[in-house]
Amino acid sequence: MLWLNAMTLSAVLGMASLSVKASDWERIDAGTLAWLKAVDFIDNDNGWIAGGSGTLLKTSDGGKTWQRKTVTRDNIRDVVFTDRDNGWLLCEQSVYGPGIASPTYILRTRDGGESWDRVSIETGRERMVRLVFSSTNSAAYAVGETGSILFAKKPEDTWKRTSLATQTMFTDGKILNDNEAVLVGGRGTIMRTENAGISWTEISTPNPLKLNSVYFVNDKKGWAVGVNGAVVITENGGISWISVDSNEKADLLDLIFIDSIEGFAVGDVGTILQTKDGGRTWFKLNSGSKHRIERIGRSGKKLIAVGFGGTILINNQSYRGSSPSLDH
Repeated sequence: MLWLNAMTLSAVLGMASLSVKASDWERIDAGTLAWLKAVDFIDNDNGWIAGGSGTLLKTSDGGKTWQRKTVTRDNIRDVVFTDRDNGWLLCEQSVYGPGIASPTYILRTRDGGESWDRVSIETGRERMVRLVFSSTNSAAYAVGETGSILFAKKPEDTWKRTSLATQTMFTDGKILNDNEAVLVGGRGTIMRTENAGISWTEISTPNPLKLNSVYFVNDKKGWAVGVNGAVVITENGGISWISVDSNEKADLLDLIFIDSIEGFAVGDVGTILQTKDGGRTWFKLNSGSKHRIERIGRSGKKLIAVGFGGTILINNQSYRGSSPSLDH
């Protein structure tokens, strides 16, 4: 009996050790319970988080501590900084009705977030949900409801409104180079342009479910994730896609790849998946959270995931990749 108790205790301690080892994610208290929607890091130390009810957080120590900035009371759907001084916020009116031209507006800072001004956009009733910048900041999109996008040749210019030949919501996109871009959205919709947005072609997709996010490491290789654990992969710039089984049923909301081999996806109920073979197979990590994780970003050798209830998770484990990617 003593031998059995010792064996049982050893097994329990072994399982606990494995559990601790598997949970490489540290929960950071940023002093908010807001629904955090977006994260963007400029370099190893400087980053921003945006979310509901005007929540805007800034860090200058790699995410260890966060300072709240007051810019608006409206929801902030996305944040993109191109360097320490220049940044953009995608905002949504908290109250939308007669007399308000558009539920969506964009704010820009030129002084590192000390002051913000509205960017000129063409008005419309469709809500925009995500910003998409080229890696050279030579073009930008805001994507949203009923196939609508806002486009600017330069993000500081007036953003022109365009409706594409679909009624589904666009949820994300990537600008691959000066001519090519890919958008993803509802019902597995994937659309692609080869002429800088003058015309768009709908791409046949093996996945009929909503896609929430897309990521490319170069202008050929990319991945998209969506509801019920959907994962699709392209090797030719989004011209064709294949579906892979992630062995996950939770909705996947965002993803990031370190290089062409190693990547991470996040989603509902604290889900964090990792792949080490280019997205062909995935395994679940212990995030230590049950909250919905909306976005994942990168700060040097660290990964930062944010989500519901003020969730900020940081993974301090070094990973294999260091190659550049199409981060915006």
